[in-house]
Amino acid sequence: MYRHATKLLVAFGLAAFAIGCDVDQTREGRLPEVEVREGEMPEYDVDTAEIETGTRTEGVDVPDVDIETRREQVEMPTVDIQMPDEGEQD
Repeated sequence: MYRHATKLLVAFGLAAFAIGCDVDQTREGRLPEVEVREGEMPEYDVDTAEIETGTRTEGVDVPDVDIETRREQVEMPTVDIQMPDEGEQD
């Protein structure tokens, strides 16, 4: 269980770094105490339909389209990311 929590924290940290966030830990945390006892998985008897897949060849009308292109000047969106100063404290 601790391994999964550690992996989740590492994944969160990498994701935050990848999108350009500055994350500072402000409080320590701890995992809850959990007691796990032996259990038993249920059993099922399932009858399903038989499904057969395959292919066949048929004639199908398809469009024959010729496309011409030209270059135009258009407004494109941009993104500018300003990283927080590393020496700055909140």
